[in-house]
Amino acid sequence: MGTERLISVGATGGIHAGMTPGTIVVLDQIIDMTHGRNSTFYDRETGVVHIDLTEPYCPELRECLTEAGHNADIELKKSGTYICTNGPRLETRAEIEFYSKIGADVVGMTAMPEASLAREAELCYTGIAVVTNYAAGITGKKLTATEVIDTMNKTNILLKELVAETLKIVSSERNCPCKEAMRDAKV
Repeated sequence: MGTERLISVGATGGIHAGMTPGTIVVLDQIIDMTHGRNSTFYDRETGVVHIDLTEPYCPELRECLTEAGHNADIELKKSGTYICTNGPRLETRAEIEFYSKIGADVVGMTAMPEASLAREAELCYTGIAVVTNYAAGITGKKLTATEVIDTMNKTNILLKELVAETLKIVSSERNCPCKEAMRDAKV
């Protein structure tokens, strides 16, 4: 299809202070707590591949998002660690406490295997997390799907503006390591 870049937008629960509903985060790290999902395009017949996911999000796209937010006067958190869970259930209070202790800022269900598959496909991939609610146990209130949808709807205009502004900034040439992610990755 000729795709070279992917900007992912996802609803998340806020774990740490400052990650309040309505906050938009340009993600820089992922912790994968999923299981049972296909996380590679490769298998025994096609060979083993070990891609480097040290920096799971494209540094160029992250920089463009940050610059676009500044240009459009959209307040952004310039970094954050996303912890990905299987879902579809929301997390327990104990899980959120654990995730907080291991460095997660937001929790969601969709960033993995997106990030690893994008890397294998040598796509520039970046993630925008919209904090739609406080994570389980933070406020003591019951979590609802309604609050997630309501907050996403409220931030929708800002997200469209942020992505549109980002597309104005993105260079036609890719100068990041994403385009060569498979070099020396096959065993």
